[in-house]
Amino acid sequence: MTVGIRGSFPHRGRRSSLKRRAGHRPWSGAPHRLRNSPTSVLQVIVELAPTAAGGEIQPMDVYANAERPLPPRRPYVLSNMICSADGAISIDGASEGLGGPMDFEVFMALRSISDVIIVGAETVRVERYKPPRPTERVQRLRSERGQAPRPTVAVLTASADLDPELPLFTDPDHKPIILCGAAADPAALARIGDLASVVQFPTARVAPEDALVELRERGFRHALLEGGPRLNAQFIADDCVDEWNLTLSPALVAGEASRAAIGPRSVHHPVQLVHVWRSENMIFLQYRRVRQS
Repeated sequence: MTVGIRGSFPHRGRRSSLKRRAGHRPWSGAPHRLRNSPTSVLQVIVELAPTAAGGEIQPMDVYANAERPLPPRRPYVLSNMICSADGAISIDGASEGLGGPMDFEVFMALRSISDVIIVGAETVRVERYKPPRPTERVQRLRSERGQAPRPTVAVLTASADLDPELPLFTDPDHKPIILCGAAADPAALARIGDLASVVQFPTARVAPEDALVELRERGFRHALLEGGPRLNAQFIADDCVDEWNLTLSPALVAGEASRAAIGPRSVHHPVQLVHVWRSENMIFLQYRRVRQS
C-alpha cells in the first residue's frame, strides 16, 4: 500500500464524518431520481437567456463549449444540483421525484466535461457510487478535447472508513483518489490502499483548497462537485466554487428537506446568472462566481 502524505502533522485531530443528504447526482448506478427517469420521452431544451431566442439547444454542446478560465493553482470547480420550486432537494429523503429526462441530459453533459468528480465519503456509501462509464460518443468527445476517456472519482473523507467491497472499488481500470485527514484510521487505509490512490493531509479536516491543489497537480483542470450538501457548503464557504448549475423542478414539496448547501459558516459570494434554459416546466440556471480581479 502506498499513501501519499501532504506536509507535516502538528496534531492528530478529530472531525465529524461527512453526512450525506439527498439532492446531488452521481452518474453510474446511483441516484434514485436518475435511475427512474423516462429517458425515452422526447423532450427539448430551449434557451431563455441571455438571448431569449427560444432556440433548441443540445446540452452536451452548450456546456462543453462554455469558456471556463482556470484559477491559478486549482481546477475550475462546477457544481450541479436540483431543487423544487420551494427549495427542497429531496422528497422524504430521496431526490427520486424531482428529476426528469432533460435533467439527466444536463447531468450527463456536465460530467462529460469534467476531469474529476469530487464527492463526500458518506455519499459514496449511501449512493453506492460506481466508476463513471460514459458512452462511446462521450469518450470520443473527451478524446478530441485531450481528456481521459472518463473522469476520475475523488472522495473527501476525514476517516477513510470506506468498505473495499463498495462498487467504486470494483473496476481495476479505475482507481479512485481518496483525500483523507490526519486522523484517518490506519486499518481503514490498509483496507483500501491497493484499490485507490490515497493522499493523507496533516489536518483533521481536508480543506477544499488543499484538495483542489492536489488534484491540479495531478493534471485535472475541471472538477465537478457532486456533494452532498455539507461538502458543497465547505467548498462555498472557502470560495472554491466557480460555477453553480441548478435545476428547478416544477414541484412544491414542503417537509424538512435540506438545502443544496448546508453548514455552520455563512458567506455572501456574488454570482452572475449567465444562462437560463427551459425544458417544459423545468428550468436550468447557470451561475458564475463574480470575483474582483
